[in-house]
Amino acid sequence: MEINPLWFFLLLILFVFLGHPLAYVLGAIGLFFGLFFWERDFSSIVYWRFWEMAQSYIWVCVPLFIFMGYMLEKSGVADRLYRAVHVSLGGIRGGLAVATIIISAVLATTIGVIGASVTTVGVVSLNPMLRRGYDKRLVAGTILAGGGLGIIIPPSILLILYANWAGVSLGRMFMAAFIPGLVLAALYSIYILIRCRLNPELGPSVPAEERAVSVGKKILLLSSSLLPVLILIFAVLGTIFFGIATPTESAAFGALGSMLIAAANRKLTWSAFFQSCYNTARASGVIFLIAAAALIFNTAFVVVGATDVLHTTILGLGLGPWGLLVLMMVVIFILGCFMDWIPILLIVIPIIVAVATKAGFDPIWLGTIICINLQIGYMTPPFAPSLFYLKAIAPPEMAMSDILWSTLPFVALMALGLAIVMLFPQLALWLPNLVFGHY
Repeated sequence: MEINPLWFFLLLILFVFLGHPLAYVLGAIGLFFGLFFWERDFSSIVYWRFWEMAQSYIWVCVPLFIFMGYMLEKSGVADRLYRAVHVSLGGIRGGLAVATIIISAVLATTIGVIGASVTTVGVVSLNPMLRRGYDKRLVAGTILAGGGLGIIIPPSILLILYANWAGVSLGRMFMAAFIPGLVLAALYSIYILIRCRLNPELGPSVPAEERAVSVGKKILLLSSSLLPVLILIFAVLGTIFFGIATPTESAAFGALGSMLIAAANRKLTWSAFFQSCYNTARASGVIFLIAAAALIFNTAFVVVGATDVLHTTILGLGLGPWGLLVLMMVVIFILGCFMDWIPILLIVIPIIVAVATKAGFDPIWLGTIICINLQIGYMTPPFAPSLFYLKAIAPPEMAMSDILWSTLPFVALMALGLAIVMLFPQLALWLPNLVFGHY
């Protein structure tokens, strides 16, 4: 018996908008259709799919990378990095904003949780920029865009879940997202420099007396603050790059490395450790609960024939491969305005990857552009969780309207970055093919 897929999504949207928890809605809808509209034993197939998911070592990466991010948030490493880059770039108009983007890109390689990334970057850079006369909207947009890099630059939790559910190599996925993430950071930096060049009042240079530091002192500041982070980046990404460790083992190295950095900065207290463990358990529990519910939903979607109906409908639109891809991106963008990335990812991956693969698109490249698209959702209302993360740490004079307006140019830059990676797939595929070879 084939069920129209619209029934799944209509019920999902209805109950989510009624305020019911997403995990319970996904699981309940999946059980309803699976138990009542499939002639065979639905519970047994769900059991075996749960068992298959539990057997995947990739899931071990999730709490390890989350812990690494929260521990680094407590370690003070972001503050040291910001002070070092601030001395080097403060003389440039908009230099502190560019420094914020650079620090965000560096931290993104160690903090795979966007909430922790936005909060950490905001805490160390928000007040210093405001005190030096930076425009409130430029400050807010810079922090939101920079913090959002944590969702695309590895070791993003999003990349881990995509690789697991799409059945692709996590190592390849990490390598594929690295250059597109740097492209986004470059676009943000170029935009900030041009705007501040045209209108110096938006981002004035830091007074000379504040940056009156010798070249040797600048080098010492940069090296002493960057070296621990670079070692941690090698422990996480370099070990995968050179085939020294699996992604799961590199996640363990990263978790240990974050504790050593916190200890070196004298921030490794019992309070910081237990708070990091608590936040890790809470975030991991939410992810695993939604993943389990999405597994029930997706299993029911497949067994009642909704996937076949949707594939036939989409492929029958006659849009051609690129028309289908644009349609998929539009759908993901709309969903991102109303839902968190986890359920979107887990619901649409089985559908979109199957359709896109039939259309001849590379699943690694596809995952990269999906991740960029989902990053936009963190800044587009009404959902837009990054805006609320920033508002929670912003001073009273930065109104929510300022934060909302600040997102417009950076959302446009994200869309431009998405278009660039779509038009030039080798930006995503060159590095994994270089490291792991063609497949």
